[in-house]
Amino acid sequence: MEVVLKVLPPFATIVAAVIAWWANIRVRRQADINEELNREHGKKIAELNHVFEVASMQAQERFSMRAKALLEASRLAGETCYYLERFLTPYTTYEPMPREKLIGKAEECFESLLKFRWENHLFLWDNDKASVALGKIMGAINSIKNKEPEDGSFSQDQARDFLEVAQPALKVIREEYQCELRGKFA
Repeated sequence: MEVVLKVLPPFATIVAAVIAWWANIRVRRQADINEELNREHGKKIAELNHVFEVASMQAQERFSMRAKALLEASRLAGETCYYLERFLTPYTTYEPMPREKLIGKAEECFESLLKFRWENHLFLWDNDKASVALGKIMGAINSIKNKEPEDGSFSQDQARDFLEVAQPALKVIREEYQCELRGKFA
């Protein structure tokens, strides 16, 4: 028994060393496998990040171009309506131009709006509401020209009729812009 007690500690040490060596090999293999998996995952994540970054940049560019087109369309429509409203109802004694030129300026602004819309049809043509709204503004211009009284005076009803056309038309463009913003940040 004494021999066993003398042999047991060195034998146990050898067994423990073999187990440690074997465990070390297994841990290294697993570490190598994990490292390879991490490299593969990192590569795939980098590829996905690139795809998402490109898609994000494209969406941002599209948003920016559509938002800019809507802003300019809104500006041109607003300018058209400004001249028409000044033609119908002068609010102050200041006249930016002779009254007979105001309707012509409104038509000129509207033509600029139509030209701009054609030039930016990728961003402004996909909404039938906007098309209808712009058509209503043109109809209001024609209605004002056709109904202009001899003495050049307009009634409050005529001004109100115009505003009932112009305000919803401008609202459509504003709503499209807001919708574009929500789409961007949603």
